[in-house]
Amino acid sequence: MPRKYDGKKDKRHTILLLGPPKAGKTTLACNLFGKENTVVLAYDVDGLKVVDDVDALIIDPMNAWEDTMEALRVLKKEYSKKTTIVVNDITTCGMLFLRNAPQSRDPRRTYGVAIDQLRQLVEKLKFDFPTYHVIFEAVDMYLEDEQEAVIFTYPNVIGRYTFAQQLPGMVDHVFYVVPPKIKKTVDSKGKVTKEVERVILTQTDGIKLAGNRINVAGKEPILELTEKVSIEDGVDNIARLRKKLLGG
Repeated sequence: MPRKYDGKKDKRHTILLLGPPKAGKTTLACNLFGKENTVVLAYDVDGLKVVDDVDALIIDPMNAWEDTMEALRVLKKEYSKKTTIVVNDITTCGMLFLRNAPQSRDPRRTYGVAIDQLRQLVEKLKFDFPTYHVIFEAVDMYLEDEQEAVIFTYPNVIGRYTFAQQLPGMVDHVFYVVPPKIKKTVDSKGKVTKEVERVILTQTDGIKLAGNRINVAGKEPILELTEKVSIEDGVDNIARLRKKLLGG
């Protein structure tokens, strides 16, 4: 029996963090809703080196799909007090599914199996874990026009013209994580001060894919085009972003 929509905003968020390698996606993902509240499905173990003391389930790369299904069962049984699931990262996840998929003379069948598994993972996390925030990390890729000019970015996952373009619509928000910039300032006494600035896009700039379901058309935006989320000086900026997302 379908339920009626009551008009209230869902407090649960599904997010795709998109950006180049080493941009800070994992750091942001594991801290956004509190590291103590987060558990990671880790397909790229090396990616966890940037965070300390985060709970994680390491997926066996030689048995990725079956191990993923077992990890989801473990999540429900042993991590029910967590509030956030991070997939680190869905780019690597798809490649592992593809490597483990049954080989066929027609490579489209092999890709089809892996793409279907990747889609199932996203759907299971979205629908089978309705009380958890879910954050997917993905490296970006560029789409080019006939003149080889970059016209847009999409997540770099298998299924370049299918699933890669469907994934952004399967989540509430797409945040583009811009690589950190170091700003140097010199005072009158010659003292050099370095400031690291890390910015995410919460709405597209015309090239980089980003968007959110927080801002309402015709009303004052809750999330601006860019949000500063530097954590080098603590997690205050991430906490402010969290507050905006949760409406606190």
